[in-house]
Amino acid sequence: MARPTIYSVADEAGVSISTVSLVFNRPHKVRAATRDNVVAAAHRLGYRPPARAESSRGQLATVAVAAPFSTVPSCSLR
Repeated sequence: MARPTIYSVADEAGVSISTVSLVFNRPHKVRAATRDNVVAAAHRLGYRPPARAESSRGQLATVAVAAPFSTVPSCSLR
């Protein structure tokens, strides 16, 4: 049997894939009844979110930007 996907959970729960994603990544943005329905559907199917989603919870991203400095050649007036 193939591993269940976010699509199969959405179909089983009768919601969109966006809702399934929100349940696992930002559960506070989903109504409790909907969240319970999606979690139950995921459990019935044996769905587990990707490890990336579980491990990144609560972490902040750090972004570094490197920009070269340019200098204007000096110009002498004689």
